[in-house]
Amino acid sequence: MGRVLFTRPLVAHAEELAFTIQPADREELVAFGEQSTYRALLRSVSLSAHAWTALLDRRVLAMFGVCWTSTLTGDATLWLLTSTLVDAHRKTFVVAARRALDELKTQWPRLRVGIDFHHNRAIRFAASSGFTVGPIAAHRVTGAPVTNVSLGA
Repeated sequence: MGRVLFTRPLVAHAEELAFTIQPADREELVAFGEQSTYRALLRSVSLSAHAWTALLDRRVLAMFGVCWTSTLTGDATLWLLTSTLVDAHRKTFVVAARRALDELKTQWPRLRVGIDFHHNRAIRFAASSGFTVGPIAAHRVTGAPVTNVSLGA
């Protein structure tokens, strides 16, 4: 097993992840009003200031990106969708994710994420990665309960 490689996202990555996405991540997309995982991935990448694919042995481990919320304050929203490969390579994923997060923190002083209230695994991962778990709020489009987490000043 090799090291995780961060690369520019390709349509082929979105196609693969659409079929291998973690069930909880797919459920989160549905809760947020997305009907197609593939289209949600393409839209997320296109709206991101920067986006990446994390590859492990040439297979998609995850796709993630950052969207500016405010260029004045440096606030940005982070998104992350993972494949079922994460289950078999949990430690590799955590090490790679923390490496990526350390790099992101140098470019964006404040990162925020809205996580589906039911996605306990993602909320625990965010908390263990240094994010402050905030209040639950309604999703701005669907009204689904969202746990807001933030990192930075």
